[in-house]
This record gives sequence, structure tokens and C-alpha cells, in this order.
Amino acid sequence: MGKSTFDDLFTSRLEVAPLYMGYNSKDEEIIFYVKETGNPLHEKIQRKYQKLLERSKKNRKRNRAIMCKIVAESLLDTWVGVLDTSGETIEPTLENKIDSLFRYKKLFYEILDFAADSSNYQDDAPDDDEVDAETEEPIDPDAEVLTPEEESEKN
Repeated sequence: MGKSTFDDLFTSRLEVAPLYMGYNSKDEEIIFYVKETGNPLHEKIQRKYQKLLERSKKNRKRNRAIMCKIVAESLLDTWVGVLDTSGETIEPTLENKIDSLFRYKKLFYEILDFAADSSNYQDDAPDDDEVDAETEEPIDPDAEVLTPEEESEKN
């Protein structure tokens, strides 16, 4: 395993990450673009609704509605490929986001879980200074990747 600094482990490289949810009835990919929890806007929106959340603890439906507002305003950036029952595109307006998150609990929790996983916000491309853990040689992102069999044939 390669060496990582605290910064490498806990610093997000992407502001928004795609959450792939399958295909719609038009065979278009459904993608929700989600911001990571703890982003400055998320913290601001949480503070905005903090008192309402505290007052709504005994009313589950009201509490959930407020949580959906928080997620819609601060974590769910946009979406593509979302259709209504008649096959028409649903625009990612704030009202539509809140309605969808409230109506579909599974979607709400999928987005929350995705937003809370910091590994979703790490850039897959190696940094210029990344090195191979075994050889400690710099990683060339453009290098041809060989299977073990091809590697043994090459030697």
C-alpha cells in the first residue's frame, strides 16, 4: 500500500461527483450530481434550518421535509435523465429536488450515503507526484498497462 498523508486521505479533489442510477425509459443514463457533506454551503444551510429541525423532532414527517430541503439546497447539485411517468424530463429545480427526495426515501438515503463517502470525491487520475508503491517509481498516466502474462512475455 502506498504512503498517504493526512491531506491525501481527507482532502477532496472534486467539488461535485456523479452518482449513476441506471437508465430511464429512453435508455438515457440517470445521473445525480452530488456535493460532499461538509461543504461550506451544506454547513450554512444546516445552520439555517437548525432551529426548525430541533422544533420538528417529534413530528417525523415535518423533520423529514426539512432534511429534504437541506439535501436539495446543499448536496444535490443537479441531475440528468430523470423522467416523469409520461416520459417527460423533470427539470432539477429546487422544488422538484425537494419533492423527489421527500417522495422517494431510497433516493434521499442514496444521496446522503454517497455525499458522506469522501472516496467519491477523489480524482481517479494519479497526481504528478504519485509513485508506484512497489517500485517507488513515478507513475506515468499515459503508460501502457500490461497484464501479468503480457509482462512475462515481454521479458
